Amino acid sequence: MTKKNIFISSLLFSLVLLMMNSCETQKVEENISYKYSRQYISLYPPNEEIFYSTLERVKKSDQNSCGINIYLTNTLSSFHSYYFQINDSKPEATESKIFIPFTLESLKLQKIILKIWADKGNTLTKKYSMNIVYEPKQLFQSAGKSSYANDLITIGETDLLMVEKQIADFITYSPTIAEKDFAKSEFGNTFLNETERIKEIAKTIIKNLSKHTGTPTDSMDALSPFEQYRRALEGQDMVWCGNFADIFCYAGTCLNIPIRKIGLGSIYDSAEDPVIMNAEGHTTTEVYNLQNKEWYLVDLTFNLLRTFVKGKENDPLNFIEFYYSINNPLVEKSLMVEEFNIEENKSLTIPITESKFYHDYKKFYKLNQRFVFATKNGFL
Repeated sequence: MTKKNIFISSLLFSLVLLMMNSCETQKVEENISYKYSRQYISLYPPNEEIFYSTLERVKKSDQNSCGINIYLTNTLSSFHSYYFQINDSKPEATESKIFIPFTLESLKLQKIILKIWADKGNTLTKKYSMNIVYEPKQLFQSAGKSSYANDLITIGETDLLMVEKQIADFITYSPTIAEKDFAKSEFGNTFLNETERIKEIAKTIIKNLSKHTGTPTDSMDALSPFEQYRRALEGQDMVWCGNFADIFCYAGTCLNIPIRKIGLGSIYDSAEDPVIMNAEGHTTTEVYNLQNKEWYLVDLTFNLLRTFVKGKENDPLNFIEFYYSINNPLVEKSLMVEEFNIEENKSLTIPITESKFYHDYKKFYKLNQRFVFATKNGFL
């Protein structure tokens, strides 16, 4: 287990303790953030070369066999094909789909050991292993468990992880060639390394829009992010968190830097006027570091370029790590933020408790907050 995984595990454990002591424990199940104990892998996949993305039930027309299709995906820069081996059979090649068959006539437990690897050009990936078990319902019923009305196909022990979303699924914009050219001229300093380049894009947007923050008019809703940017610069409108996030994501997409949006807010009761909010709405972003293959939090509304635990400057936190950290008093004491100081035109790294935005962080990222990640097909 890596140091970062140990850190995440400790945060998850601490969050559970905090929830257990919360006066609203009975409503934990209603909080959207609760489901990320299950979806964390899809949001932040580990640095592996092969994953599976979909499981599909297959029933054969002869009614004597069934099985599942396993669909594979990868993070390889050079990919030729996948290979797989079922038990001791001869290895086969596939583009993405593997069919695992089972015989319905047999009322016995059926076990499959699946090996998967990929050809990435000059070499092969490691071999991943997956144990798959088929259990006919008759096994349960014969033991007196009549409530089991269906056969079961279960993925057992495996080092191949299921990741349902890829980086591209979180990139929701399709800018034009003209918009890409504008981004290059406005934000595109190609002489910087990736991390510094992202910081310069963020600082440019923060600095240029700092005098135009406030409630935007309805006119902004119909405009593209760069049209919003120009309208605000011309003094015709104002921007708030959603505009900052849209403009930053759009600039990143134009410059081939993955940036995704995260929406926050918890409506407790909207049946009547006034609406009751249990947590105020906000929009923030995460940037994907192509070199380290990790997402990390950047919040332009609060001039936040990155955040990390003291002593781990090269390991910036992603959104959920920050959310857990700021709600854990033990970790919060060591939480650092790198913010852009507009007046001094430079970045400053300080303890989060010394930030002028500290109470904003505590308000928008509080434990009862709800959040969703924007994707091409809606929200996750």
